[in-house]
Amino acid sequence: MITFILSLAALVLGYIFYGRFVERVFGPDDRVTPAVSKADGLDYIVMPGWKIFMIQFLNIAGTGPIFGAIMGAKFGPAAYLWIVFGCIAMLIWQIGNPDGFNTIWQYFGWWNQALSVFTLWTVTVYLVRQKKNFWIMLIPALFMTTVCCTYVFISRQMLHLPEPLAYGLGIACLVVAAVWFTIWY
Repeated sequence: MITFILSLAALVLGYIFYGRFVERVFGPDDRVTPAVSKADGLDYIVMPGWKIFMIQFLNIAGTGPIFGAIMGAKFGPAAYLWIVFGCIAMLIWQIGNPDGFNTIWQYFGWWNQALSVFTLWTVTVYLVRQKKNFWIMLIPALFMTTVCCTYVFISRQMLHLPEPLAYGLGIACLVVAAVWFTIWY
């Protein structure tokens, strides 16, 4: 309980003081965002604010409860401290790196989704072995497998294949995963 309260206090104090510090150092500006300056229709797309909010919310809401529960079960209360100090370390690193966010997003943005793929498949296999209703995990596992594979095929940081081919290969990954699971089951 003490680690939880310390972590919560660190987050609240960071929000209050660090937010003011960043605003004072960098200040709000009216620069063009990468979605506008690097618009390519694939990786950089201008979207309305509500869609951006939903994407970020789903990234957190999708992996957070899964990863958080695993961290808590494995490491106990120390997981709170790990999450807080990890966030603080990433923010400090971003200040020192002028292109920090873009660098982080290229390497960690899709790993968030890949982590959910591995977690969903792990929980699906666990539920099958426990003879419980595994469909609740199988369907999201298949969906996320398709999304991640399609990203690997279409993204400039990965294979950068043409859209029709990338989407076709993403669907092929869905079929392979479904058939593989059926044979295993």
